[in-house]
Amino acid sequence: MLSADVAHDLQTKTKERAAPLPLRARLVLVLGPATACGGVVWALVQPWRLTLLHPHGQGFWWLLAEPPLYVVLVGLLFRLLLTPGIVEDIKVGTGTAALPYERAGVGQGRAKDPTHRQTGER
Repeated sequence: MLSADVAHDLQTKTKERAAPLPLRARLVLVLGPATACGGVVWALVQPWRLTLLHPHGQGFWWLLAEPPLYVVLVGLLFRLLLTPGIVEDIKVGTGTAALPYERAGVGQGRAKDPTHRQTGER
């Protein structure tokens, strides 16, 4: 048997997952993989840029400086590190996600804005 708190949390998470992503968020999610694919295509179209394929007489730093590989790495890092935060900001900005302080139940009965200051006016 589930407690009411656990059941409420499960229901909230299910609703968050079920909400469709805005088009802007989907475009941001595609940027990283598209960049990585561009790096792979670049490496296939211009294989002479990859000195790893023919390392004769090349030093370590020359082998490390592979522009197509950098493009793939940047695309992957963008997708893994930056995209989750950007998509969350887009979802909050468009009103398709609950704000963290709303999930925690903070500020119920008050203004939804966390920067709201009480002025003493009634």
